[in-house]
Amino acid sequence: MPPSTHERSCTVGHTLAAVFAILAVACPGLVTAGGPDMESGTAPSTKSASPAATKVSAEQAEAIALKAVPGKVTEVAIERKHGKRVYVVEIETGTQGERDVFVDMSSGEVIGTD
Repeated sequence: MPPSTHERSCTVGHTLAAVFAILAVACPGLVTAGGPDMESGTAPSTKSASPAATKVSAEQAEAIALKAVPGKVTEVAIERKHGKRVYVVEIETGTQGERDVFVDMSSGEVIGTD
């Protein structure tokens, strides 16, 4: 007897899950929850950077960003902007809506806002 539609659906779902699991292990930057960074073509990351790669912590980046754009931090992510690894600090300002502040992970310099 041929498999039912439900059985075929489950098989396809398990196969796709296995493929994504393999890709996540083999190519960790390829399979992420977010889409690619449109400027650099790299996927955004919410993982913390290795200590050797950064001199500025996420907490320090938040404080730096809040000095540039006052408000409430809603999210901090790591991306590549203008050829540099940066913290993207999302801030809800109240009057200006949500703003992104780009803080260089090496220097702590604000390299831009969006």
